[in-house]
Amino acid sequence: SWISGIFNFYTFNIIFFYRSLALWLSATIASAMLLRHYAISIEVLFDPLIIEFGLGCVIAYLIRAGAIKASLLALLTGAAFFTWGAYQTLQLGLLPPLPRTLSFGVGSAFLLYGLIGLELHKKIRPPKALTYLGNISYSIYIWHELLISLVLVIFANNPDIYRRVPLLSVALFVALVVAISALSYRLIEQSCQRWGNQLFPSISTRQ
Repeated sequence: SWISGIFNFYTFNIIFFYRSLALWLSATIASAMLLRHYAISIEVLFDPLIIEFGLGCVIAYLIRAGAIKASLLALLTGAAFFTWGAYQTLQLGLLPPLPRTLSFGVGSAFLLYGLIGLELHKKIRPPKALTYLGNISYSIYIWHELLISLVLVIFANNPDIYRRVPLLSVALFVALVVAISALSYRLIEQSCQRWGNQLFPSISTRQ
């Protein structure tokens, strides 16, 4: 059967991980539906961040399953989605959240899938600096908005700094984001990764 085939193909821990994720997702949907009268809207299920998180989970599952095919086609598809999103943005301005996700979000998913496929098949070899930025990219995502707010407060109180050396100000901000993100990655993310690898050892061996 299909279920027994999965168990023969994957290790128990991988199945347990994805089943747990599916259970958590189902519980979230059920809670949103049952508690919608208490200011918890079911629309949160279709929030762009939730959709993009789901796309990331799908890519992770496909990569771990070894379903890495048509990488170049995936890259071209991702580029097409990006082009469509860029055209819509030029015509309409900043897109609403859902159309933006369906263009740039889906495009990013295809690009990511294609690039990972090419890297795993030894078709490309990214520079170590870009690989490191990729490793700390989640920390960059987490910290950059807070740091932007901090920098904007500094510039608001000292506007001459930005007016005199705008490029230097931007460069210093980027350096600050990368430095803070690198610390966060080392002290927080890697600790969580080690804990996760201990909890799901067979998943870590497939990375």
